[in-house]
Amino acid sequence: MATDTTTEVPEEVVDGNSRCFRFRGWKVETQKKAALSTVGRTHLSEACELPHIPLPEIVFGDNYLRLTHEPSGWTVSFNAHDALMTWAQHQRQDAHSTLTSYDVMYSCEYEGSIAEINQNGHHPTSTIEPTHDDIPLEKLREHTAILFYDHEIKLQDARYYHEFGSSIVLGDFEARAMSAADLRRVRSFRPLLPCPHASL
Repeated sequence: MATDTTTEVPEEVVDGNSRCFRFRGWKVETQKKAALSTVGRTHLSEACELPHIPLPEIVFGDNYLRLTHEPSGWTVSFNAHDALMTWAQHQRQDAHSTLTSYDVMYSCEYEGSIAEINQNGHHPTSTIEPTHDDIPLEKLREHTAILFYDHEIKLQDARYYHEFGSSIVLGDFEARAMSAADLRRVRSFRPLLPCPHASL
């Protein structure tokens, strides 16, 4: 998040593993905790409703990134729980229910969890619709002050873009896939590096 800092001063609160950043009507919250315990993994596995398929070995189920537009109540958050719920739903739809037929990469089209509720408990009137507008990547290359930075582990790549003063938030999502046969072909073209200890 970058913008002109000459007129307004952002607010940030750090409380243990959590951070809360506010600027021009937006609130950014992050939380980082240890990986889920055995009990936490069991509860998450039960919620996925795929008893024959294991979860990833390490799940940071309490970590999240959440962005809220406070005047409207529009919120988008990214967390492992919702991402795995999306993945599990796809597995059930594809009838993957055994240890030998599930997606071992845990890939899914998780674009974040969107909620809309304002301070009065009412749902705002914002709408979500497809658009041909692209995120202006050239603006992200401008040398401006970075007001907030944090790193969160994500399962998928999703980007959201907003210019302060506008009423539009752009979001895009990218997914890549390759068959096992195509992957083997790509690997077969990898150059062989000489062994540093080989002698002629």
